[in-house]
Amino acid sequence: MRLTLKKSRRKGADINLNDLYLENELYSISNFVLCYIELKLLDSAQYYLDIGYKKIKKYNGTPNVKYKYEIIFPTSHAEINYYKKNYRASLDTINDLLSSFKLETIGGNKHFKSIYLFKGLNLYELNNKKEGVTYLLKADSILNKNKSSLVPYHRMIYEKLLDYYTNENIDLNKRLKCLNKLIEVDSIIIKNYQFFEPTLIKEFENPELFKEKEKIIEELKFDNIKSKSIIWIVLGVLSTCILILILYYKRQQTYKVRHKELMHLVNKAKSISQLKVPRDIFNDILDKLETFERKKGYLKSDITINQLAKTFGTNHKYLSKVINIEKDNNFSQYLNDLRITYAFTELQMNDKLRSFTIVAIAKENGFKNAESFSKAFYKKYKIKPSFYLKQLSRGVNFI
Repeated sequence: MRLTLKKSRRKGADINLNDLYLENELYSISNFVLCYIELKLLDSAQYYLDIGYKKIKKYNGTPNVKYKYEIIFPTSHAEINYYKKNYRASLDTINDLLSSFKLETIGGNKHFKSIYLFKGLNLYELNNKKEGVTYLLKADSILNKNKSSLVPYHRMIYEKLLDYYTNENIDLNKRLKCLNKLIEVDSIIIKNYQFFEPTLIKEFENPELFKEKEKIIEELKFDNIKSKSIIWIVLGVLSTCILILILYYKRQQTYKVRHKELMHLVNKAKSISQLKVPRDIFNDILDKLETFERKKGYLKSDITINQLAKTFGTNHKYLSKVINIEKDNNFSQYLNDLRITYAFTELQMNDKLRSFTIVAIAKENGFKNAESFSKAFYKKYKIKPSFYLKQLSRGVNFI
């Protein structure tokens, strides 16, 4: 007989007493199942679970209540099969459960962490450890948002993660993080269950975890010292290699310079012999050119190769050949190079000379006009003499 109770302040609110009674019965059955699972009386848990499955089919009350037990009972069924080591059957139950609900619908459900937990555990035991760890981490993520909902079996998340990180030789930092989580979970469980059976509490007072934690911390310290030592060794070896390369490079450069100088001397000797200039005349001209440069004879604007050759007591052909070989220039370029080098330095040192016009400076340095002076100056230093003077007036030092 259907009984309807109308004792609501809101007009038209109906409560079916049969469904109300069935709702309380489902609540009691689910608690029986959970208690027997905790006691590891799995057959008894399965017995009440079968009753629960039959009762939920008869329930036509609040949709949310029906929905809740449609998640709780399959999850408990998966848990029982897991403890019985029926991992494939347990995983099938979880997969069926996941496929029957939209993820966005059950995503916020408080039981969802248990679904991920047992999917991860079953995959792990079926030797699909990597994927199993992925789901265990998802369960951990949900649990972190509401740590007050921790129950003892949630400890399996961190036990299995620790097992994975240890056996797979995963980074010690992850192992330490997992141990800290396990210790934290134990402390929360002890607090939440402090008025329960003392033997239950004692299970979570595990000093071995702290010993393991200290051991990992010491290993991390040792690894850190070892890593630093390796870094210093690598840096030392690298520095030595760089030093050897630098020394090798410098030696090669020295050899190149020596080879170049040697080849220059060889070529020079060949050139001298080919010029058919007597050695004593060649050396005499060189000495006189050195005196010519020291006395700044190149500053005379009217000097010619014939005049200079006559001054040296030789002919202009010999003089030209010696300048070509020793100075690597013809006579005109040789004079201009000497004049520009002198002017560049003298303008830095001589305030009075800097006050002259470009025309006057050119004549002071042996040039007949400002144009030839400017061209020679730019050819050697890549700047115009006017710019050079302006920079000198600003205090820029080019030496």
